[in-house]
Order: sequence, then C-alpha cells, then structure tokens
Amino acid sequence: MSKNDPKSSRLLELEAIIEKQLAVAKRARRKELDAAKACGEAQVEAQRILGHGNFEKWRKETFPQSRSALANHKRIAENWDVVDEALKKSPDIGVNDALAAIKASEVAALKDRQHNSARQYHLKASRRLWKKFNANEEARAHSQRVINMHFRRFRGHESQRKEVGCVKSHFLDSGSFSLQTHAKRWAQKNKKQASDFYSSDDFHIYRDAYAMFVHRYSDAVDFYANLDVIGDGDLTWLNQLYLEQVHGCKPVPVVHFSADGLKWLKHYIDRGYTYIGLGGLVGAAQRSERQAWIAECFELAQQRSIKFHGFGVGSQKTISAHSWHSVDTASWVVTAANGNIYVPHFEDGGFRFDKPPMIVHVSDDTPPKKLSEYENRSEEEAAPTREFEKLTKVNRRHVRDWLDSINVKWGKNGDDGKPKRRGVINFHEPRRVANLRYYERLSNHLTHVRIYYSGCGSRITSPETALGDDANVMLTYYLINKPTGKGKLNVRFKRLLRARQARLKLSANGQP
Repeated sequence: MSKNDPKSSRLLELEAIIEKQLAVAKRARRKELDAAKACGEAQVEAQRILGHGNFEKWRKETFPQSRSALANHKRIAENWDVVDEALKKSPDIGVNDALAAIKASEVAALKDRQHNSARQYHLKASRRLWKKFNANEEARAHSQRVINMHFRRFRGHESQRKEVGCVKSHFLDSGSFSLQTHAKRWAQKNKKQASDFYSSDDFHIYRDAYAMFVHRYSDAVDFYANLDVIGDGDLTWLNQLYLEQVHGCKPVPVVHFSADGLKWLKHYIDRGYTYIGLGGLVGAAQRSERQAWIAECFELAQQRSIKFHGFGVGSQKTISAHSWHSVDTASWVVTAANGNIYVPHFEDGGFRFDKPPMIVHVSDDTPPKKLSEYENRSEEEAAPTREFEKLTKVNRRHVRDWLDSINVKWGKNGDDGKPKRRGVINFHEPRRVANLRYYERLSNHLTHVRIYYSGCGSRITSPETALGDDANVMLTYYLINKPTGKGKLNVRFKRLLRARQARLKLSANGQP
C-alpha cells in the first residue's frame, strides 16, 4: 500500500488517534487511582474523628449509593505501600489492578502467618512435652514404676514371658500408609484435599507424638522409620529434618517406588545415610517395573556399603535375589486369613527353602480366592494356590509331614461341619502359626537378611503364637496411637515394648 493511497493515509491518522487516546486512558487510570487514594485518606481521617462504629453509620447515611466504591478506596489508601510496589512494576495500573495486588498480598501474608503460627505452635508444644517428660520427676517415676511392674512379672513367671512375646528386635514403622488412608477420611470430613492433612494440626501433633514415643521406648526400639509421605519426596525429607533437628531422632529414611525414587535415593546416599528403607513395593500391579527399580537401587548403592530395608517384601524370590539387610512382611497373616499355608518343596529327603514355597489352600470354611482378588497383594500372596484335595497323594503326604515337623495340627471337623479338633483346616490361628514357622525356617536359611514380622497386632500376645527370643517384630505406630483415639492394640503393643525393656534390664543386672 503506497503512501499516496487514501487508505494508507487514513490508517496513519488512526494510529495517531489510538496512540493519543491510549496515553489519555493511561493518564485517566492514574488520575482515577490518585483520586481513589485521596478519597480513601479522607475516609481514614474521618474514621479517626468519628470512631469506627460512628464512621460506618456516617458513611452509610452520607453516601448511600457509593458504599462499595468508598470501601475499595479506603483499602487502597490503607495499603498504598503494596500499590506503590505494583506501580514500580507497571506504572499504568488502575483501581481494579491495585485492588487485585492488595488481595494477592493479603493472601500471601495470610499463608505466611498460618505457616509460621503452626510451626511456632508445634515447636513450643513439642518442646513443652519433651521438657515435661524429661524434667518431671513424677512422670519419670511413674514410667519407672510401670517398667518395674513388668520387670517383676517377667522375672517371676515364665508363662508371662511367652504371653508377651519378648522378641529379639523391634522395628517401628511410622504408619505412613495407614495415615494416608486417614488423610482421605479427614479430607472428606473437612471438605478439603487429602494433601491439606499434612499441613494440619492433626498431622503435626501426630508427628510430635511419634517422636515422643520413640524417645520413651528408645531402649526397646532398635530402628524406626521416618514419617514418610507417600508420593511427596519433598515433604518426606522435611519430616526427616524435623525429627532430626527438633527432636534429636535418627529415623531410617524411606524412599518409595516412583518416577523420582532413584533421585531421592541418591539424595539420601549423598548426605551420608547408610541404612535406607525402600517402600511402595506391595501390589501385583507394575510387578516387573518394581523388580527393575529394586535392582537399580542395589546397583546405585553397590559401591557405597548401603544397607536396605524392604517394606512389605515377603516374597522368597525377591528376598533371595538381593542382598537385603532386613525386610518385613505381613504375608504370614494375610495368607492364613485366606485359608492358605506355606509349604516348602520336599526334595532329596528334606524341605527346601531356596525356592518359592507352595501355597496350599487347606481351610474347609474359607473358599479359595480367585486370581483377580489378589490385585493389591504381594508377589507370593498373588501366586496361584493349590487346593489340598487336588494335590497328588505324594504332595498331600508332604503337606502333612511339614505340619508335623513344625508341630502344627491338621484338625478335624465333625459330620455337622463343626470343629472337633483345632487345626489348620478350621481355625486361622494354627494357619498363622504354620506360616510363621515357615518364615522362621526361611530366615535360618537366608542368614544375610533379618526378617521382621509385621501385621502381628494382638496375635503375637497369644501363647500359641509366642515368638522366640530370636524373632524380629515390625510395630506400626499408627496402630499404637491412632489420631482418631486409643484402642486395645496400643495396650498390647506397649506390653511388647515394656517386656523387652524388662528383658534388657534383666540382662544388664546379669540375670537370665
């Protein structure tokens, strides 16, 4: 388009008009903002003269049509420092832009106040609790009386020793998986996101109580996990630092199977941690990916003398494939509840523990589960089960021989279907005992790994399932001290810990 073209000339005129009016509009926005500031300052002065209650009444009666605009102008005057910062970034802002900047500043300030307030509150609360526990002679004396009571019972009655299940080692799990479920229920109740639970007072109180519990039973708990947040490596790391720096704890860091799991593993290794827990390994979904991830973890730590604990690793195949320092499993409980028992293969005149066991369904009252029902179970729990009646005669004989070798009864039902003799075919408890004995034999075979039994609950307090002095138990703090209140489990778990305290006290005094 040439300059002599009438259209071209008109476009040049329009450009000039637009540029001129744009400048006028900018000046008008600034004039509007200045006018709003002056109006707001006048209202602030009037409020000082009249007082707050009289000022609102005066403004309502004098300016009935402009209450909203006047309130906005007063906000601008009262927060002019925020508006001034916004003007430095963009000199062309108007009244609406100024109000938006003020709102954003207020929201950010509110979040900072909430965060600092919550942090200060929980720091003071945790220090107060710790001071009370550490300095209160009456509290210490009560704690000592409780320990002495269990000490006397333990010393005087051999049956009491069996009942409480005094074991070799305790590993305390922070209960993060159960806490994740609790967070979902909390979110539904409070109409918030589940992630908001981890910034709530409930979570901070739970975290401080966990640290207090660790200190109280420090001589009975050998290892304890960090309060990990599944799916959030950053918050997990912050919890690690909080427990270390505020409470003086030394929790075992936990890394979960995830896309950034190896990054966090390297993070902990680079900071000098030598005992690390690997989590998120339970479930049939993505089984091959999980196995590959575990292999990568061991390869990464191969030259650095790193020890790994496998959370929920109960598969004989997975345990044997890597040089774990320790693992924990609840498979012995879950498998028994489904009516099944572990039976090692019988070869060359003896039972073999260097290959995965048979899973045999023996219960008369619990039907075999379909494979689809094992979606979230461990690898061995999800393995196909064999029904006892469909086994060959030789294998049925091996099952009975295995039960005889571990002193577990088969049981018998009457013609009416009711139990006549207690055994694996009609009660959960003997099946749990049978599976527990399998893992004890497996642990003796795999001398390089320490197997912790999780999912014990009240079952461990029964004399029939009393663990020996060489057993290792995984306790879950969530079950000991639920955020929703106390239950019977916390009493039973604490009995286990106090019994071990008593045993250690006996050993220190040179008594058997």
